[in-house]
Amino acid sequence: MIVNKMHAYGNDFCLVLSEENKNYELLAKSICNRTLGIGGLGLIVIKQKPDLEMYLYDSFGKRCQMDTNALFCFSKYLNDNKLIRKKDFDVIISNTKYNVEITDEGYMINMGAANYYNSMLHINDSIDSFGRVLRINNEISVTIYSLYLGDVHTIILVDDLDAKIIDNVELIVNNPLFKKNTNVHFVKLIDKGNIEIKSYDKNLNLLNSSASGAAASAIALNKLKMTFKKINVKFNLGSVLVELKKDKAFVTGNAKKVFECEFKEED
Repeated sequence: MIVNKMHAYGNDFCLVLSEENKNYELLAKSICNRTLGIGGLGLIVIKQKPDLEMYLYDSFGKRCQMDTNALFCFSKYLNDNKLIRKKDFDVIISNTKYNVEITDEGYMINMGAANYYNSMLHINDSIDSFGRVLRINNEISVTIYSLYLGDVHTIILVDDLDAKIIDNVELIVNNPLFKKNTNVHFVKLIDKGNIEIKSYDKNLNLLNSSASGAAASAIALNKLKMTFKKINVKFNLGSVLVELKKDKAFVTGNAKKVFECEFKEED
């Protein structure tokens, strides 16, 4: 099996072309193992027919929803290998269609509009979750801004990305309020056109970057009237541009190929 290892701003993935009758849950656990496999945050499976689809599995073999960093890698693979002939194309991820446009800066992804309904956040009560106060261990109160943008994202504003509240990230990601957990992004406002974020996924991985989190954070801060509609979002490794147009978020970024190799599956 030919595998491409790629990364988008430090978030690394293994990419393979789709094959019939393949157990991708097991393959993801094997191939993403950093000791016994190639290593990566997840496995991207590229299906070309009848429609272009991206299947994403995390390193535990669990199917994932939208991940913009993964879609940057997916798009670059298609472009580098001349599997697409147009400057823009649609990709289906978890039954949702995303448009990707090839630009001089890389790939611009239309993330669509945010959803604030608790049903989409897998929250059972009716309290507004954009700006609600979350109690942690009945000791700490923190204001959270939760929204759905391909997955559940929770934004927390901080003055510094070493703020003490970050020590409690596990209690936020796994908080009983979120029945299926939440991605968490700690956001520092630099000025109206620039923010910096520190992101944790649902598996509590501290990410080098999160383009999905960048879009969610940009939407949240613009909704709070703290930023412009064109925002540069800085990560630990690099930055992406987020543009908000008619309630939709467009994220522009890129990816890099690390290597290509043959991976032999264990019997």
